[in-house]
Amino acid sequence: MSDNSIPLNNYQYLLKTENLEPLKDYVIQLTKQISENQQKLNELVYTIDEKLRYPIYLPSKEQSKDTDEVRYILTQKYDLPEPKKDRKETLKLDIAYLKNLLVGKKKKNQELLSIVHDYEEFIASVIPSLIESLKDLDSSNDDVLSEIHTKKNELVDDLYSKYVKNVEKIDLVASVVNKFLKLVDDNDDSRVIEGQLMSLNRLKDKLQNGPI
Repeated sequence: MSDNSIPLNNYQYLLKTENLEPLKDYVIQLTKQISENQQKLNELVYTIDEKLRYPIYLPSKEQSKDTDEVRYILTQKYDLPEPKKDRKETLKLDIAYLKNLLVGKKKKNQELLSIVHDYEEFIASVIPSLIESLKDLDSSNDDVLSEIHTKKNELVDDLYSKYVKNVEKIDLVASVVNKFLKLVDDNDDSRVIEGQLMSLNRLKDKLQNGPI
């Protein structure tokens, strides 16, 4: 497996975040790695069944001319038992030994092939389910974002409504003060009130022109 794989203890964190791209990338990476592993297994099974070659035979000077070269190769590769004095008996034993060896290798290859099939079934069931889960998470996140956006708009509308009401109240106060000034004489008190009115008007303008 590649060294770039994401640790298992990071799955829960990724699923709880809105950014699902790392998990999607990991699914793609996992699928690719599984395909590569499956290809290697297929090549290994093919090599064992079809391309197995005997070792190169290098005769020794100490070997006698009567040495059975085929048996020597088989002995080196498959550890045949010691030959008997009777050549026919030796051949019978060798054939029986090689038959048992062949049966054992076929059994191992069948077990390996069964593992490959189980591996394929696992891939076929898990990967699509994981992809569907990611799609569901994307959809859920979209719903959550939509709800948050709606609530935000409601809060902005409420805040703006309060802002408008405050401006209207200030405008009403300014209007009342203006009417009051018309009723009083031009003296120090009226100038004080007029100054307060100007302050109220400036506050009103600031609220109307400034940020919410």
